Amino acid sequence: MDSVTTTEAALLSKLQSSSDLTDLHHAFTLHLEPFSIHLKRTTIKKSSKFNSIDVQRAVRSLAKQFLPFLNKSLSLIPKRLSESPKIAHHSALELFDAYRLCLTCLELIAPELASKSYPVQVQRLRYIHCLEHWELYEDAETESFSVLENLQRIVKGDSKGKLRKSKTLLVPEINESVDKEFTALVLETVVTLVKCASKSQSKEDADYWRVIALAKESQPLFKVLEAKDSEKFHRSLVLYLHRIAVFLVGELTFFEVDLIIKFCLTTFEAYKQSSVQDDMYKFAGKICSYLFLQQNDLCSPNVIDILKCVLNFMATECKVGMEKTKLEFLELVYYCVNKCRATTLNICEAIAEFFNELGGHFCEVSLFCTV
Repeated sequence: MDSVTTTEAALLSKLQSSSDLTDLHHAFTLHLEPFSIHLKRTTIKKSSKFNSIDVQRAVRSLAKQFLPFLNKSLSLIPKRLSESPKIAHHSALELFDAYRLCLTCLELIAPELASKSYPVQVQRLRYIHCLEHWELYEDAETESFSVLENLQRIVKGDSKGKLRKSKTLLVPEINESVDKEFTALVLETVVTLVKCASKSQSKEDADYWRVIALAKESQPLFKVLEAKDSEKFHRSLVLYLHRIAVFLVGELTFFEVDLIIKFCLTTFEAYKQSSVQDDMYKFAGKICSYLFLQQNDLCSPNVIDILKCVLNFMATECKVGMEKTKLEFLELVYYCVNKCRATTLNICEAIAEFFNELGGHFCEVSLFCTV
């Protein structure tokens, strides 16, 4: 057994079962030191020297020598990071540093591998899930957007170059001819981003406008997958959109009302296109209940505008719905009427006027409003 093989065996053994992971990243850095000169070159402007045949041969040699070690490491590290109970925090930091180094090295040699163009992004998504597990949501979001950018480049046939500056879409545009596994990778990344947003609960409007864009741009992708896979991702997307919408309404003083209204509408549309559309009324009811909990701001125009938005959307659905839908809408109206009666005159008058407007189309609503 030569020294390289001995070193790798020791590192993998430590990685797999040792409780002491001190200096693990340093040991990985020393072992993968042959990559360093090429990694440094990727951070500066590409030159003819970098693109030379000699460099390609060198990278190919690195792939041949280190690919088994990298693959084994990338299999073991996420398992250690997902252990329950969790390993010590300092050990996790060592693992994350080693994880990033292995991914960077794999990305360097990926063009020399006889495989599909996106295996590195699959590995990066696994890394992102580890970040989620450790509640490192900001890092997970940053990495997820990087994955989407890389997938965008692959769709455009440019795995190494830069995207055009005019490109504003966050989600790659995909048609039915694209590999379904690739499409699933894109959707899993999108759902992960929405999940992270629901967990991190940022108070920045821009973070949620970005989620709205992700939800809208990802809709065509669901049609590409088989029904079972599509529904799995759609249900997850709806779940996390629901949680964010409820959070925004519960903290409405921190956000612009236009954002909250748009987010609620986006969530309603996601419900409509999923197999859990029957839960849309439960979602509407929860939003209304959270609005009526805003005791200090109950008479504010923002609360009234959001309430009108929810009721108007559900009224529109009621027009084209079945008897069950109409009954659920009436129950929602009845709930709001009773809540309004127990609150301030301002909101009661505003909602009564709104119900009267709807009454021209729904006689049942008019009956409630005149009680």
